[in-house]
Amino acid sequence: MKYLHPIRIFAAAVCVFSCSAFAQGVKIPAEAVKQYGLKLENIEFKVKGLKKTYHFVHITDLHVMPDDMSEVRKDRQKIFEHRRDIRFANPKTKLKPSILWKKLPELLNPSGADAIFFGADICDFGSIKTYDTLIPVFKQFKIPFIFLRTSHDISTWNLTVRNQKEVNERSKLIDGHPDLPVIEYDDLLIIGWDNNEYNIKKGTLEKFKKYYTKGKPILFVIHVPITIPGDGSQESMNKIGIKHVWNNKNIRPNQYTKELFELVTRKGSPVIGIVGGHVHRTWDGLVNGQIRQHIFSPAFEGNIGIITVKPE
Repeated sequence: MKYLHPIRIFAAAVCVFSCSAFAQGVKIPAEAVKQYGLKLENIEFKVKGLKKTYHFVHITDLHVMPDDMSEVRKDRQKIFEHRRDIRFANPKTKLKPSILWKKLPELLNPSGADAIFFGADICDFGSIKTYDTLIPVFKQFKIPFIFLRTSHDISTWNLTVRNQKEVNERSKLIDGHPDLPVIEYDDLLIIGWDNNEYNIKKGTLEKFKKYYTKGKPILFVIHVPITIPGDGSQESMNKIGIKHVWNNKNIRPNQYTKELFELVTRKGSPVIGIVGGHVHRTWDGLVNGQIRQHIFSPAFEGNIGIITVKPE
């Protein structure tokens, strides 16, 4: 596999932002790019032996919230109204995240994308009204997708009634809420790691190994970025203010997560790349000196990731 230099990635992306709504095989109408304040962030992976070119859309950190905030504790409602209407509003258009969310099926179904990766923090807190906002939109997608959850997507923080079980059941209506969502093609595997702020269990590791040993190239979709001690990736992230990542002082792997990291990042791994979000910044580099990891900027700022996987 060949790695693209980060400078070339960002140079290509700047051209797309200002010149065109056509991005590496994915088409989004130019008027929509302007109306919704979108930016198209392109990355590319080249893989030996691949039979065709694949195009994927990656959306992370949108932080959708419902219009009706009655589930939120009264002493917190003003805070979350500010988050919905100002903090996570698009910086160009001032539109709330839910406005873009409801438009996505219309924009992405005819875009030519092979699949969509919703890379977590799609909503800001888990609640019945939040999922009443999400579910009708998920039902409109006509192309495959994976939906990763993390704490924002499922946790019932700050609610008057913390009905976590009911929220979990509502979340399952979308896709069953698998711990390792998978899209499998003849010559490529997409594997997601759900709730990856937290350590995995032995059963999840065993599931991963079954796919890992198939011999197909794997694109690994996560939320919280991975770093390996001593590989320089964490130091590189720290320089641009990225702190909350795996293997820092607050988020340490257990034995199963550590083995997962070893499988993903070792020399000869079938993993062709890692894509994530969470930190609200863009970063691109190697993990363990072997596997390229790209962190996408947040969708609440209008960022839409475009991933092309093509034959080398």
